[in-house]
Amino acid sequence: FKDTDGAYFEVDVFQQGRIIAAMSNNYKADLAGKFPEANLNFYNGNGAIFAKIGVLSLPAEDGGFLYMIDEEGVWTKVDAEYDDGEEMFKINTRVMGQYVVSDTELDLSVLEVAPEGEPVPEAPVEEGTTPEAPVKENVPTGAAA
Repeated sequence: FKDTDGAYFEVDVFQQGRIIAAMSNNYKADLAGKFPEANLNFYNGNGAIFAKIGVLSLPAEDGGFLYMIDEEGVWTKVDAEYDDGEEMFKINTRVMGQYVVSDTELDLSVLEVAPEGEPVPEAPVEEGTTPEAPVKENVPTGAAA
């Protein structure tokens, strides 16, 4: 995959219909902001589904942690094989999903959503910093996009 720091996917596509596999490593600041102590690398697959299981290889430091983000945005820790020779996680999958590689283990409870009707607790602000300004909505102008 172009511009993904060496990530690649090996799969047998014999008798596979036409499919496009794509991945980016666009940084997601809103999610990374929930883990300020961690160094995160995002690998955002396009959701392509293959007929056969392949091996997705994602670059990572030894001792790193791998997480998957599902369609609903739920994060789960992935117990994937780590290849010391290639310095990559090896994931057996049929889907070009979304993954996050972290240098530290993450506390996923900060991502939990409060039950409906209850306010979501705000993330604590570190001493000496200021909270981010709220994002302003665009003013409706009636112009067609």
